[in-house]
Amino acid sequence: MDDLAYPWELDAQFVISTLTVLYYCYILVITMRSKSETFRSPFFIIFRFTGLFDIIGNIAVEWVRTDRKSGFGPSIEPFTRVMYAMTGVTFFTHLIGSLLMTVNRYMAVCFPWAYGKIWTHRNVYIMLFVDVIVSIVVHTQIFFVRLIYMQGNDKWETIGREVPIPVRFTPLLSMYIYSQVASVSSLKVVRAISGSAAIIYGCISVVVISRTMYVTLQLSKKSARHQKTGLVIFVAVDCLLGLVDCIYEAADLFGLSTANVVFVWISANITTLMFLILSINAYSMTFLSQELRMEAIAPCRKKKRTTTFTTTVVLSRN
Repeated sequence: MDDLAYPWELDAQFVISTLTVLYYCYILVITMRSKSETFRSPFFIIFRFTGLFDIIGNIAVEWVRTDRKSGFGPSIEPFTRVMYAMTGVTFFTHLIGSLLMTVNRYMAVCFPWAYGKIWTHRNVYIMLFVDVIVSIVVHTQIFFVRLIYMQGNDKWETIGREVPIPVRFTPLLSMYIYSQVASVSSLKVVRAISGSAAIIYGCISVVVISRTMYVTLQLSKKSARHQKTGLVIFVAVDCLLGLVDCIYEAADLFGLSTANVVFVWISANITTLMFLILSINAYSMTFLSQELRMEAIAPCRKKKRTTTFTTTVVLSRN
């Protein structure tokens, strides 16, 4: 039987996702090349690290989304399998990275005397290294369990895996993707663990960011000088999207995913939600950081050229 073609779904989300990846790359390059001390701070180190995996995650999501719609088939199954696993890895790194940025702002605002001792570059790199290792280890076996394809309706369709997905913590999109191929018993355990972990993350983030914003407002009232709140608002926006994830996880955990229109809509648009979670940081950071905006538009500015005219006046005596 001849191999089928690989039709790529060119829709609005694909176009927006592609533009977002390019823009995200541009923002990361700007912050890396800038000589400003702001972009060398622990917060922006975490931001760049998380952003790198967000970019990989967006690419993986689009690949998986197209595979589920059209099917790439067994000829490139190893790469597709990696993309499926990377949706979980990148989402996991995003959660940990977002939590680190939230705690970073909390320490900077509420415990400024201890901030410099804890948030050293060395400690931040260790945290990020652990973040990567944990995210990959959690999904290790998923990288090695083959996807099984069959031809039907003029396209390749994924019908399962060679062996059931192991009982591991698998984040938001990964659970949705693997729900079609994993065994029912394993999936229930995975969803229970994943849902509980996501809810705990959401609760911690809400408590920490609420306290941070409260202290920030109190400092603004007591001090005549303007308090920098952009980064605090940034982590708050990211936290809000995390709450939507919590709603999805809680609804699924307690069997309420079809209870009302909101839960049904979130479940049906999980890839769109994943895209927003992995993309919002690039746009919100640009909007909330004036220094980043100035750096971003600097290459587009035309340098004013100053031209000096020298006029020689010759006076003659008659």
